[in-house]
Amino acid sequence: MKQYICDIYTKIEERAKSNQTFVEFEHDKLTYRSLLKFILRFNYYSKKKQIEKNSIFLIVSSNEKYVIQLLISSIILGYTPVILSADIKSKRLRGIIEKTNPVLIFIDQKILDSISWLEEFNYLLIPKERKTIIAVFKQIKLHPKSILNVLKATAKLYTKELFIKNNKALAFISFTSGTTSQPKGVMTTYENLFEHLETIMKLFNYNESSKIFNNLVLAHNDGFVQGPLISLFS
Repeated sequence: MKQYICDIYTKIEERAKSNQTFVEFEHDKLTYRSLLKFILRFNYYSKKKQIEKNSIFLIVSSNEKYVIQLLISSIILGYTPVILSADIKSKRLRGIIEKTNPVLIFIDQKILDSISWLEEFNYLLIPKERKTIIAVFKQIKLHPKSILNVLKATAKLYTKELFIKNNKALAFISFTSGTTSQPKGVMTTYENLFEHLETIMKLFNYNESSKIFNNLVLAHNDGFVQGPLISLFS
Protein backbone atom coordinates (compact mmCIF):
# COMPACT_ATOMS: atom_id res chain seq x y z
CA MET A 1 0.00 0.00 0.00
CA LYS A 2 1.34 3.39 -0.96
CA GLN A 3 2.31 5.45 2.08
CA TYR A 4 2.63 9.17 2.65
CA ILE A 5 4.40 11.13 5.33
CA CYS A 6 1.10 11.61 7.18
CA ASP A 7 0.86 7.81 7.49
CA ILE A 8 4.28 7.70 9.14
CA TYR A 9 3.24 10.42 11.57
CA THR A 10 0.05 8.51 12.41
CA LYS A 11 2.13 5.45 13.29
CA ILE A 12 4.26 7.54 15.64
CA GLU A 13 1.12 8.89 17.32
CA GLU A 14 -0.38 5.42 17.75
CA ARG A 15 2.80 3.89 19.14
CA ALA A 16 3.31 6.87 21.45
CA LYS A 17 0.04 6.06 23.25
CA SER A 18 1.58 2.95 24.76
CA ASN A 19 5.02 4.57 24.93
CA GLN A 20 6.68 1.85 22.88
CA THR A 21 10.45 1.92 22.48
CA PHE A 22 11.54 3.22 19.10
CA VAL A 23 15.34 2.91 19.34
CA GLU A 24 17.60 1.24 21.87
CA PHE A 25 21.13 2.62 22.10
CA GLU A 26 24.00 1.08 24.01
CA HIS A 27 23.28 3.14 27.15
CA ASP A 28 19.99 4.87 26.37
CA LYS A 29 16.71 4.56 24.51
CA LEU A 30 14.26 6.72 22.58
CA THR A 31 10.52 6.10 22.95
CA TYR A 32 7.83 7.01 20.45
CA ARG A 33 6.32 9.36 23.03
CA SER A 34 9.58 11.27 23.38
CA LEU A 35 9.97 11.35 19.60
CA LEU A 36 6.44 12.71 19.16
CA LYS A 37 7.01 15.48 21.71
CA PHE A 38 10.26 16.41 19.99
CA ILE A 39 8.52 16.64 16.60
CA LEU A 40 5.72 18.83 17.94
CA ARG A 41 8.02 21.13 19.88
CA PHE A 42 10.33 21.41 16.90
CA ASN A 43 7.33 22.23 14.72
CA TYR A 44 6.37 25.04 17.10
CA TYR A 45 9.93 26.36 17.11
CA SER A 46 10.20 26.34 13.31
CA LYS A 47 6.84 28.13 12.94
CA LYS A 48 7.84 30.72 15.51
CA LYS A 49 11.08 31.36 13.61
CA GLN A 50 9.14 31.39 10.30
CA ILE A 51 11.34 28.75 8.73
CA GLU A 52 9.98 27.95 5.28
CA LYS A 53 9.16 24.45 4.08
CA ASN A 54 11.97 22.77 2.08
CA SER A 55 14.58 24.78 3.99
CA ILE A 56 17.82 22.86 4.45
CA PHE A 57 19.18 21.82 7.85
CA LEU A 58 22.69 20.47 8.39
CA ILE A 59 23.07 17.93 11.21
CA VAL A 60 26.66 17.36 12.34
CA SER A 61 26.83 15.40 15.58
CA SER A 62 27.97 12.23 17.30
CA ASN A 63 24.83 12.23 19.47
CA GLU A 64 22.78 9.58 17.65
CA LYS A 65 19.65 10.18 19.72
CA TYR A 66 19.44 13.80 18.61
CA VAL A 67 20.50 13.03 15.04
CA ILE A 68 17.59 10.59 14.72
CA GLN A 69 15.06 12.99 16.25
CA LEU A 70 16.20 15.88 14.06
CA LEU A 71 16.22 13.71 10.93
CA ILE A 72 12.70 12.39 11.48
CA SER A 73 11.31 15.77 12.57
CA SER A 74 12.77 17.43 9.47
CA ILE A 75 11.39 14.82 7.08
CA ILE A 76 7.92 14.82 8.65
CA LEU A 77 7.69 18.61 8.85
CA GLY A 78 8.79 19.17 5.26
CA TYR A 79 12.34 20.40 5.79
CA THR A 80 15.39 18.94 4.06
CA PRO A 81 18.01 17.40 6.36
CA VAL A 82 21.62 16.74 5.45
CA ILE A 83 23.40 14.44 7.91
CA LEU A 84 27.18 14.72 8.03
CA SER A 85 29.81 12.78 9.94
CA ALA A 86 30.96 14.29 13.24
CA ASP A 87 34.58 13.90 12.11
CA ILE A 88 34.06 15.90 8.91
CA LYS A 89 37.00 18.03 7.79
CA SER A 90 36.73 21.82 7.72
CA LYS A 91 37.26 22.13 3.96
CA ARG A 92 34.59 19.53 3.12
CA LEU A 93 32.10 21.09 5.53
CA ARG A 94 32.69 24.52 4.01
CA GLY A 95 32.10 23.11 0.52
CA ILE A 96 28.80 21.46 1.54
CA ILE A 97 27.59 24.62 3.30
CA GLU A 98 28.33 26.66 0.16
CA LYS A 99 26.37 24.17 -1.95
CA THR A 100 23.36 23.84 0.33
CA ASN A 101 23.06 27.26 1.99
CA PRO A 102 21.40 25.82 5.14
CA VAL A 103 19.11 28.00 7.22
CA LEU A 104 20.27 26.23 10.37
CA ILE A 105 23.14 23.98 11.44
CA PHE A 106 22.76 21.55 14.34
CA ILE A 107 26.21 20.82 15.65
CA ASP A 108 28.27 19.53 18.59
CA GLN A 109 30.14 22.06 20.73
CA LYS A 110 33.37 20.14 20.13
CA ILE A 111 33.05 20.58 16.36
CA LEU A 112 32.16 24.24 16.71
CA ASP A 113 35.25 24.80 18.89
CA SER A 114 37.51 23.18 16.30
CA ILE A 115 36.06 25.02 13.27
CA SER A 116 35.90 28.68 14.28
CA TRP A 117 34.37 30.02 11.04
CA LEU A 118 31.12 28.17 11.82
CA GLU A 119 30.26 31.03 14.18
CA GLU A 120 29.30 33.01 11.03
CA PHE A 121 26.25 30.79 10.49
CA ASN A 122 22.97 30.17 12.30
CA TYR A 123 23.46 27.15 14.53
CA LEU A 124 22.05 25.30 17.52
CA LEU A 125 24.22 23.17 19.76
CA ILE A 126 23.43 19.50 20.32
CA PRO A 127 24.10 18.32 23.89
CA LYS A 128 26.65 15.66 24.67
CA GLU A 129 25.34 12.13 24.86
CA ARG A 130 23.75 11.08 28.17
CA LYS A 131 23.76 14.68 29.46
CA THR A 132 20.26 15.64 28.34
CA ILE A 133 18.22 14.25 31.26
CA ILE A 134 20.70 15.56 33.83
CA ALA A 135 20.54 19.04 32.32
CA VAL A 136 16.74 19.11 32.33
CA PHE A 137 16.14 17.90 35.87
CA LYS A 138 19.08 19.55 37.59
CA GLN A 139 18.58 22.72 35.54
CA ILE A 140 22.24 23.09 34.71
CA LYS A 141 22.99 26.40 33.02
CA LEU A 142 22.90 25.79 29.28
CA HIS A 143 24.44 27.61 26.35
CA PRO A 144 21.81 30.02 24.96
CA LYS A 145 22.18 28.36 21.57
CA SER A 146 21.70 24.84 22.90
CA ILE A 147 18.85 23.00 21.20
CA LEU A 148 17.97 21.72 24.67
CA ASN A 149 17.46 25.30 25.81
CA VAL A 150 15.35 26.09 22.75
CA LEU A 151 13.03 23.10 23.08
CA LYS A 152 12.79 23.50 26.84
CA ALA A 153 11.43 26.99 26.28
CA THR A 154 9.05 25.67 23.65
CA ALA A 155 6.17 24.64 25.87
CA LYS A 156 3.52 24.41 23.16
CA LEU A 157 3.00 21.26 21.13
CA TYR A 158 2.12 22.76 17.76
CA THR A 159 0.11 20.46 15.50
CA LYS A 160 -1.29 22.78 12.82
CA GLU A 161 0.11 22.48 9.29
CA LEU A 162 2.25 19.66 10.54
CA PHE A 163 3.51 17.66 7.62
CA ILE A 164 4.16 18.09 3.95
CA LYS A 165 1.63 16.41 1.64
CA ASN A 166 3.55 16.35 -1.65
CA ASN A 167 5.39 13.07 -2.26
CA LYS A 168 7.33 14.73 -5.10
CA ALA A 169 8.98 17.11 -2.62
CA LEU A 170 12.57 16.68 -1.45
CA ALA A 171 12.97 14.43 1.61
CA PHE A 172 16.74 14.67 2.19
CA ILE A 173 20.09 15.32 0.52
CA SER A 174 23.09 13.02 0.88
CA PHE A 175 26.64 13.74 -0.24
CA THR A 176 29.20 11.57 -1.99
CA SER A 177 32.49 10.91 -0.26
CA GLY A 178 34.24 13.73 -2.08
CA THR A 179 37.63 12.06 -1.68
CA THR A 180 38.71 12.73 -5.28
CA SER A 181 36.59 15.78 -6.13
CA GLN A 182 34.13 18.27 -4.71
CA PRO A 183 31.27 16.58 -2.80
CA LYS A 184 28.14 16.13 -4.88
CA GLY A 185 24.65 16.24 -3.41
CA VAL A 186 22.21 13.43 -4.23
CA MET A 187 18.59 14.52 -3.81
CA THR A 188 15.95 12.04 -2.68
CA THR A 189 12.22 12.78 -2.83
CA TYR A 190 9.59 11.35 -0.51
CA GLU A 191 8.40 9.18 -3.39
CA ASN A 192 11.92 7.82 -3.97
CA LEU A 193 12.35 7.21 -0.26
CA PHE A 194 9.05 5.37 0.19
CA GLU A 195 9.66 3.18 -2.87
CA HIS A 196 13.08 2.24 -1.48
CA LEU A 197 11.64 1.49 1.96
CA GLU A 198 8.90 -0.64 0.40
CA THR A 199 11.56 -2.66 -1.44
CA ILE A 200 13.54 -3.22 1.77
CA MET A 201 10.35 -4.26 3.59
CA LYS A 202 9.54 -6.90 0.99
CA LEU A 203 13.13 -8.10 0.64
CA PHE A 204 13.62 -8.75 4.38
CA ASN A 205 9.96 -9.44 5.21
CA TYR A 206 9.88 -6.72 7.88
CA ASN A 207 6.75 -5.97 9.89
CA GLU A 208 5.88 -3.87 12.94
CA SER A 209 7.16 -6.64 15.26
CA SER A 210 10.59 -6.79 13.63
CA LYS A 211 13.69 -5.70 15.54
CA ILE A 212 16.52 -4.32 13.45
CA PHE A 213 20.15 -4.28 14.55
CA ASN A 214 21.86 -1.34 12.88
CA ASN A 215 25.59 -0.73 13.37
CA LEU A 216 25.99 1.59 10.38
CA VAL A 217 26.81 5.25 10.97
CA LEU A 218 23.85 7.61 10.64
CA ALA A 219 25.80 9.93 8.35
CA HIS A 220 25.59 7.18 5.70
CA ASN A 221 22.38 6.67 3.69
CA ASP A 222 22.06 3.01 4.68
CA GLY A 223 22.65 3.97 8.30
CA PHE A 224 19.56 6.14 8.64
CA VAL A 225 17.37 4.60 5.92
CA GLN A 226 17.82 0.96 6.96
CA GLY A 227 17.75 1.89 10.64
CA PRO A 228 15.31 4.50 12.02
CA LEU A 229 13.39 5.20 8.79
CA ILE A 230 12.61 1.58 7.93
CA SER A 231 11.48 1.11 11.56
CA LEU A 232 8.92 3.89 11.14
CA PHE A 233 7.79 2.57 7.76
CA SER A 234 7.20 -0.99 8.97
